[in-house]
Amino acid sequence: MKRFIGHCILITTLILATTVVSADTSHETTDKTLRMTLTDAVSLALRSNRNIAIYYLNRVLQKYDLEIAEAEFIPNVNLEVTSSPIFTDAYTTFKGSKSKTLTEYWNAGTTLSATHKIPTGGAFTFSWENTYTNTRTKTDGAVLSPYTSPSVWSLKFDQPLLKGGGIDFTRAALIRARLQEQENILSLRDNISSIIESTITAYNSFYRSSRNLKIRKTALEEAKKQLETNKILVETGRMAANELVQSEAQVADQEFSYEEALNTVETNRLALLDILDIDKTTQIIPDEEITIKERKPDYETCLDIALGHNLTFIQKINAVKTSELSLMEQENSRLWDLDLTARFKEDYDTYMWKSHTDDDKAREWYVGLTLTAPFELYGNDRIVKRKNLLAAKKLLKVARINLDEAKSDLETQIQNAVRNVYTQLKLVRRSQKSLELAQMKLEFEKTKLNVGRSTIFQVVSFQNTLVEKQEAELNQTISYLTSLITLDRLLGKTLETWNIELKGNYGKLEKELMGYR
Repeated sequence: MKRFIGHCILITTLILATTVVSADTSHETTDKTLRMTLTDAVSLALRSNRNIAIYYLNRVLQKYDLEIAEAEFIPNVNLEVTSSPIFTDAYTTFKGSKSKTLTEYWNAGTTLSATHKIPTGGAFTFSWENTYTNTRTKTDGAVLSPYTSPSVWSLKFDQPLLKGGGIDFTRAALIRARLQEQENILSLRDNISSIIESTITAYNSFYRSSRNLKIRKTALEEAKKQLETNKILVETGRMAANELVQSEAQVADQEFSYEEALNTVETNRLALLDILDIDKTTQIIPDEEITIKERKPDYETCLDIALGHNLTFIQKINAVKTSELSLMEQENSRLWDLDLTARFKEDYDTYMWKSHTDDDKAREWYVGLTLTAPFELYGNDRIVKRKNLLAAKKLLKVARINLDEAKSDLETQIQNAVRNVYTQLKLVRRSQKSLELAQMKLEFEKTKLNVGRSTIFQVVSFQNTLVEKQEAELNQTISYLTSLITLDRLLGKTLETWNIELKGNYGKLEKELMGYR
């Protein structure tokens, strides 16, 4: 599997605004520990994720579907060679006299044929048959070796004028194949984008849990430090001994929260490693601070982009086009058969006993029209044809309704996504301001406690509030980044945002697949 992955790596460009560090050069501290940025995680996922190999293996066959459809109007040329040698040795006895007959029969032939279909539905057919037959008979020394070598060539043209004819009808299969290829490419794009999104989400979750662990560790250390300070205050008579219970309870609560944070970190680490498809014993250390880069998306611009790139919407557009083709084919199938046929044929016969002056050539040509007019006056055939036509019309109408619904849904989704980006950014600013105030309130309350103007309960309450604000600010930052991911997915711009270009080495992959056992 690794060999397949190596041939279908799609990252030909991964240029970010920050310095790109490939998975091969991630900051490695030990054999089992990696210092990793988000860019490193995305790069490593695209290099090692096994699903990418599956996506590109699928593309090998999908590309053939379009090639087959586009080759419909390319001439098909075939050469067939036959050879049939037969040897016979016979003895006969008549009135005591023996006779020996040796027969050598050899038949060989070649047939060259070419067919060229044209967009109007017609087809040119060329055929050239050459045969050589030689029978060599030797009886008691006498040799007879007659041969024949006929040659026949013909050129034929067939053109349906009603049913089965016309450029639109003939090119329907090609149009379907191109629509399907468009969806296949966009599907590959979205599948790769999904891996990127999953990697970003997993990395952000791991980063958040790691930051929460630090917050909880700091809170625990602060609670222990405050407990020691309060013990000194008790010893000096500046605090009642029973007030230490509050500080001890705070330490116990923070130890509990710290253990929970440890477990969450481990869970998120394994989830990230599963996406990256690397050794599950590897320890990861986030090597960057997540920062916010403000984006100000415009609804109209985003909607225009989504209408041209969103896979779900494009599938609805293609469904309408496909239904229109199906209806056209059904209407065409109800027409009469009127076919034009033209043919020219020339036949050469060559025999051993013919002289050069013998006329051994035959020519034939004809042009004709064939009309077949079916009348389903009564019975099952008439009902089936009407039902098929109604079904095609119904599918087209449903496809157009679904397209209108898809456009309305996409407009709503874009509106929500754009608004959510702005809302999440405002909430980030609010959470940052709230965190700043919580820090100031805690410091002020500690100062009051030292001069006896506050209580441990108040300080502990403010400490818990600070921890909550720190977590809320971190969670809000991640939520803002998630809103950008959601918007990119709707716009079909995830790869563009990350400056990733999809290029598969299909020739190499196909060659390796042919040799796979």
